[in-house]
Amino acid sequence: MSMRLKLITILLTLLTAVTGGALTGPAAQAGDDSDNQVLVDFYLLDKSGKPVRPSREDGLEVIHRTSEKDAEDVRWSEVLLDPGTLEAIPGKAGRVEVTDDGAGHLRLAFTARKLPSGKGPALAVAWPTGKGYSYVVMDNGGQGYAQTPDKPVVFNYQAAKDIEGQLRARVAGVPGYQPPEVYTDAFARAVRELRKVGDSSPADDQGRVGERALTDLHTAYDAFLADYGPRLAQRRMATARHGQDARPWLGATIVESETVPFYDKVWPRIAKATTPTGRQSGYGWVRIVFEYDEKHGNKTTVDFEQYDRAIRNAHQAGLRVMGEVLDSTAAAQLTTEQYTERTRNLLKHYGRSAGPGLRIDAWEVGNEVNGCWVDNKEKDINKEKIDCAEPVSPGDRIHVKAGAAARAVKQDSPTTPVALTLFWELGAWGPSTRIQGGTPAEQTPWAYSPFNWIAPGSGNLQWTDRESDKHDLLDDADVVLLSIYADNAPLGISLDRVMSTLDRRVSELSGKPGQHMRVGIGELGYWCGHDEHSDENDPVYEWCKDMNRVWPLGNTGTDNASLEKDRAYMVDQYTRAALATDHGLGGGFHWYALQEMFPQNTTTSLCAALKAVTDAIGPQLDNQSNTATPRQPC
Repeated sequence: MSMRLKLITILLTLLTAVTGGALTGPAAQAGDDSDNQVLVDFYLLDKSGKPVRPSREDGLEVIHRTSEKDAEDVRWSEVLLDPGTLEAIPGKAGRVEVTDDGAGHLRLAFTARKLPSGKGPALAVAWPTGKGYSYVVMDNGGQGYAQTPDKPVVFNYQAAKDIEGQLRARVAGVPGYQPPEVYTDAFARAVRELRKVGDSSPADDQGRVGERALTDLHTAYDAFLADYGPRLAQRRMATARHGQDARPWLGATIVESETVPFYDKVWPRIAKATTPTGRQSGYGWVRIVFEYDEKHGNKTTVDFEQYDRAIRNAHQAGLRVMGEVLDSTAAAQLTTEQYTERTRNLLKHYGRSAGPGLRIDAWEVGNEVNGCWVDNKEKDINKEKIDCAEPVSPGDRIHVKAGAAARAVKQDSPTTPVALTLFWELGAWGPSTRIQGGTPAEQTPWAYSPFNWIAPGSGNLQWTDRESDKHDLLDDADVVLLSIYADNAPLGISLDRVMSTLDRRVSELSGKPGQHMRVGIGELGYWCGHDEHSDENDPVYEWCKDMNRVWPLGNTGTDNASLEKDRAYMVDQYTRAALATDHGLGGGFHWYALQEMFPQNTTTSLCAALKAVTDAIGPQLDNQSNTATPRQPC
């Protein structure tokens, strides 16, 4: 994600490509499947704790939100999924309709049907769960809705029941595990609430207990992941076979901006934050983006002098380095031939034959590969620049480029890990969705979900080289990462489900007998701070001014102090969660680390959050009874 280019492209693009959600209008009808509709009602709690059904208008203000940056950027969140694979259901079958109950209260409707998996669709909606927004999935006990319920479903109650069952099974599936007290107490509160009512209870009562239970379940899920993730990471290291590097990856992304350049002391600061107290070596990684510079004049190479010093200093500090061949925002500007040549030129300088201190330790060959902007260029339409409007040629699509780059890395450095990064979004319908006509993103928003992108029928997992030989994309990949911008598309209470599903799916799809792909978080970011010295209409810092700023992560506001608190929680909690899957390596790789985590001459709570994860892993396992515990800034 290029600091100067990426977020402009992403954030404008995502109006049509990311968390859209439904077809809506003053008279939304069920259509041809009116007798097979699942009707979904919602409840909020007023200040006294009384359940209140929001009006259609008030309810839409919860599940549809407008960007702080751009008042015309309105995001819808509702989307239908296959509950097993989390793939967004394509076409009109995936449509969610916004309507009301005849008395003006918000109601969503979708068609019950049997999916190819044998299950029915699940409904996912961005919903506040006590710690800001989460993507909350209502999946009818994991089976979805292949048949129509006999009455409207109360979203809060059914979703809470579903999540309670998932979390109970998740914890029970860890042999001999004793969860922390915070988990036990919060989970017990949620269970007590849900047991107050039954499926035949009045909807108001279901809404009240469901809403309360969702908050406690979020607390319980966080406590479990915060405790279990570091424990599992430590166990992997203790049980690794001889010669296997089972260390977690804990790191940050270092990218310059016009006002914040590299500085030499940042590398030991990162190393200290990723080295457990009392140890000489740690788990530290730094992710360095080889940026595309139009002024450079040559798309296939970089200014090596600029990066040599950074990579040498990072290695001298004891860090490992992951090199990103090219940021996603520039991917469409290169042909496959240019992309491959760029990779080979980087390998000549930083590959197997690299000089002392310059050899890259892992290569990210494809960044945010499911984003619509990587395979579609900007285009002038009626004197207006439209993102994702002009598709690249089939031979220049990102899965071909990434496949060729991965093959080049393995030919040069067979044992060096190769990573592929997906972008977190759910591929919901949006205000601009048009199945016929429009840009690629408007016609097929579901195709940009990471789970749809890696689906067997997507065509993205096979690529053809210049000799017309076919290859599997995952054959030369070792790691699949997820880029998460929580203000663009929330995760929250669904974080473990998403990461665990990704872990399972990529190993299933890789087709490597006896081998498993490792997964983690490859990029992380949230909101943009306010610059008190700026006199612009949108007075935010230069380096992050194009951040989406749609879905709040916390409940404390968007002043700078609250944003730092929420980012610190995200770095701590999300990194721990990314260790908790079967083959999780952690990661993190906060995008604006140079500006927000390790700013020059300034200590931060984000640095402390990363250090807290490090110390939780070892050498001695800390008591993980609390989540995102504040530490001294570092």
